Amino acid sequence: REHSRLVSPLKTRQNSIVGVLCLFCPPGFQIETVDLSLWEDIGMQIGRAIEDGRLHIELQQVRELLQTLYTISDDLAASLDLDWVLSRVLDLSIAATDARHGSVFLVPSPETTTPRILRRDLPAEEADLVISEVLTDGLAGWVVQHKEGTIIVDTAQDPRWLTFPDDMSPPRSALAVPLVANGRVLGVLTLDHAEVNHFQVQHMGLMRAIAHQASAAIEKARLHKELSHLADILAERVEERTRELRETQAQLVQAEKLAALGELAAGIAHEINNPLHILQLYVEHMNSMVTPETPFAEFLDPMRNALDNIARLAGQLRDFSRPASGEWKPINVNEVLGGVLRLVNKEMMHCQIEVINELASNLPLVSGDNRQLEQVFLNIILNARDAMPGGGRLKIETYPGESAVHIRFADSGVGIEEENLQRIFEPYFTTKED
Repeated sequence: REHSRLVSPLKTRQNSIVGVLCLFCPPGFQIETVDLSLWEDIGMQIGRAIEDGRLHIELQQVRELLQTLYTISDDLAASLDLDWVLSRVLDLSIAATDARHGSVFLVPSPETTTPRILRRDLPAEEADLVISEVLTDGLAGWVVQHKEGTIIVDTAQDPRWLTFPDDMSPPRSALAVPLVANGRVLGVLTLDHAEVNHFQVQHMGLMRAIAHQASAAIEKARLHKELSHLADILAERVEERTRELRETQAQLVQAEKLAALGELAAGIAHEINNPLHILQLYVEHMNSMVTPETPFAEFLDPMRNALDNIARLAGQLRDFSRPASGEWKPINVNEVLGGVLRLVNKEMMHCQIEVINELASNLPLVSGDNRQLEQVFLNIILNARDAMPGGGRLKIETYPGESAVHIRFADSGVGIEEENLQRIFEPYFTTKED
């Protein structure tokens, strides 16, 4: 005999049918109206239970997605290390979407002229090939061009997905979202899965939220790096200015010392001149009173010459202590050099330095300041002396040139360090300790 059936729909609170309850009744069973009403109520309760179960699952998924977003937000706020940030974003994105693999592409920017890729299963030697191809013709390139995310339901049917020949287990579905900050695409976050149609709309919503936070973190890391770079530059400039100020201060101290030395030299010359004039008067007086037959008359001329030499040296010392007038006039370079050499002659002999003069006799006059040239020549000669502590040879040459006069100093000393050559014309620059 044929069995009778009782069929009741499983309805939700919105009267949507989510299933059917089917009961097989024994032969001869009579279904009454009351039974139908009862089973309809049971079907409604089952439908609502199914609805509640689905809502619970969806709520649990939403809670997990929100927890993922919170974790990502917390992690991104805790670090400015770009590589760590991207690695963390990739790990959490793979976990939240149950993806198989993931990649983060960073496109070239003013700060990074070459693209970068971060992927767990990609050897470093293959990265350049993947970047160039995927960012040009692949899914990441499409996302960069269109500035929007997309889902590939089946990679085998979508030309935007590039499958590499050595990929033994290619993905079957994929998802990609752009990383955008200030209207500029910074990179692309891609996920893939081994099954077709794995990624759903809720995955796209989650990844857009993650991409938004990741973009902000990338931009923050970039700004931090830029600020750190600017801070380093500022620190270098402050250090450079501080060094310049110290050098300037040392130069001012040296200038003050030279000024004080000039005043001292002028005072010494004045003190020498006073008794010197008395001695010269006595010599002249003695010379007027003695006759040639007097025994000590022959000593008066050497005495007069010695006093004249002292007077000349005192005069030169006084002249060097005077500030330069700044007035340019025709000068004979050989005469200026001769005056300086007479001043330092005894010092060079004492230091066992042989001075060789090769001064041209037909030099034209040059326009310049006599005092300043004397100071220049004196400094060069004294520097040569200091460079030959054990004695040596100093050769000084002058010769005419085309509308110029050449002056060459060459010594047998230790020479100048290469790093100091560009600083030799700086005022008061010295490598001497005192």
